[in-house]
Amino acid sequence: YRTDLFDAVTIDRLIQGCRTLLATVATAPDTPLSALPLPAEEIQTLRRLGTGELPAPARDTITQFEDQAHRTPDAIALRTGDTTLTYAELNTRANRLAWWLHDHGVTTETPVAVRQTRGPDMITAVLAILKAGGAYIPIDPAWPTERLDHIRTDAGAHLLLDGPLPTTDRDDNPPPHHHDQQLAYIIYTSGSTGRPKGVGIPRTALTAHTTRIRRRFALGPTDRVLQFAALAFDASAEQIFPALTCGATLVLPDHGLITPTHLLTDLNHHHVT
Repeated sequence: YRTDLFDAVTIDRLIQGCRTLLATVATAPDTPLSALPLPAEEIQTLRRLGTGELPAPARDTITQFEDQAHRTPDAIALRTGDTTLTYAELNTRANRLAWWLHDHGVTTETPVAVRQTRGPDMITAVLAILKAGGAYIPIDPAWPTERLDHIRTDAGAHLLLDGPLPTTDRDDNPPPHHHDQQLAYIIYTSGSTGRPKGVGIPRTALTAHTTRIRRRFALGPTDRVLQFAALAFDASAEQIFPALTCGATLVLPDHGLITPTHLLTDLNHHHVT
């Protein structure tokens, strides 16, 4: 440690506190953060940096989207180029695909791979998989076939949504059949330290983070949110779901690689807030 910043007594205290904390986490992993035996100084720091606990959202993310579509069916949900989809149109598209998925065996936590370029079909596929109860696995269209095959096999992906989306004539909301710890999506690491590894994100985490971001940026129906992160990155969920659960418009760039020039053009052209 840097002796010009800390003395031995301070470091010893931190080490002992760390040992106590790790021992508690190892023996009682379900202990809430607020109940862990943190040293007084660390507790003060957390309280200073934190904004207080958010109450657990009462409704799942996909249910919040459906509620929003019911409240504001004619509001613009998606905008890409000169094309727009209202909340009602997007919800209907997602429902028709969700029932197709249901008819093809997708149920609770069924993994479904999504290999779509950024656009309305990509958003529709993600919403439909969650509506059907499954977990989506984002696949970058630029990935080599070997990586795609490994991920599909490793995750046991039931289906791959690639290209034009299938549909049905049934457009009502599927009944909710999910629980908090049920998987929402499985995202894969880059594989830079070996083979790519899947990380499962539960619905409760997606819902909590969606709520946090929505409140953090005070998002509302008048906002326009730019969706520029690739679906295979967690940041995409942070852009998609907070916008679609508060009545905002999700703006999808109609080009591939996003350069600084593209970004500035999109921000100005679409009046992104």
